[in-house]
Amino acid sequence: MSGLPPLLRKGRASARVLTRARILLLAAEGRRNSFIAEALQVSPATVINMSKRFVQEGLERAL
Repeated sequence: MSGLPPLLRKGRASARVLTRARILLLAAEGRRNSFIAEALQVSPATVINMSKRFVQEGLERAL
């Protein structure tokens, strides 16, 4: 997860990638899926799917 904060600071990634990175960072902080979904204005299913993809396929595929 150490590669995510620099990604967010660069501001050169697509909005979709930035949202996915923010989902993963908030999840790593232990935030609840409902909190993440509301904070980032995405569906709870998106949060769940991103978390699953990260666990199953790793960071590169999750973004």
